[in-house]
Amino acid sequence: MTAQGRRDASGRITVLAPAKINLGLEILGRRRDGYHEIVTVLQALRLTDRLEIRLSEEPGIRLHLRPAGLDLGPAEDNLAVRAARLIPARRSQPPGVEIALEKRIPVGSGLGGGSADAAAVLLGLAELRRGSCRPEVLEELGTTLGSDVPFFVRGGTQLGFGRGERLRAAPPWPFHHLVLVYPNLGISTGSIYTRATLQLTSPGILGRIQSRGFSPDFWSRQGPDLRNDLEHAVLEAEPRVGAVLAELRSLGSPFARVTGSGSAVFGLSPDSRTAMTWAEHFLHQGYWARAVRPSRGGCCIRGQRPGASASQGE
Repeated sequence: MTAQGRRDASGRITVLAPAKINLGLEILGRRRDGYHEIVTVLQALRLTDRLEIRLSEEPGIRLHLRPAGLDLGPAEDNLAVRAARLIPARRSQPPGVEIALEKRIPVGSGLGGGSADAAAVLLGLAELRRGSCRPEVLEELGTTLGSDVPFFVRGGTQLGFGRGERLRAAPPWPFHHLVLVYPNLGISTGSIYTRATLQLTSPGILGRIQSRGFSPDFWSRQGPDLRNDLEHAVLEAEPRVGAVLAELRSLGSPFARVTGSGSAVFGLSPDSRTAMTWAEHFLHQGYWARAVRPSRGGCCIRGQRPGASASQGE
């Protein structure tokens, strides 16, 4: 499909930005630049924020949030706004940008919504102002915004290393149904990393995979043993997350973890009906919860063929 076919005549484009989970995360040490050296397996999900991006004759970048009243802090610090600054207008193009952001991914949950929104703006503006852009160029721009942004350009199942911004394709996660639970609280990523650093453990499965690569039977033999080195620190800081995780496991999830630095928790489910039942169980307790499926892609310009990117829905 041509660039013109993906946007309407008014210079408007709609991009879907997927959530992610960390199927595993290991901390390998502290870097000289102050960041942590990690290795992680990232998985995109079919739960998306929706961004409508429009070129405007009025200079500047304006961000409109939905639902109304949502507080994401100062607009100039928002990752989506910062991303828009990286794709400047050409001489013949309108100088301004308007971004209508519909948030569906819980804020402060560890599901990557802010980084996904930034990747979506890079993709959408590159389409509007450049007629498209090579993914590797967008990924490189994304590294200046945050460690997770390149992943959302690529999506699917990826091994992330360095700060998480360097990616290598991983075997697709073979499971199809899971439940997400957000315990309605935000957690400081920095404080969790500080706690976890004090409790560093020996290298695990992912540390070895980084140098050796994935075995053909990785998901059946080693996948169940993936760990999150941040999980203990999250549970120590917020016992409520631990209670949700324990309850999810008691319901029968064979693989349940905190994602990233929290506070969201995910659990593998045997089928869609069970995932929906579990989600309803947590909804009745007042939590945000969804039955979701994994995605093989990343940020998606609406109208692209399914499977090339994260599809809309939950």
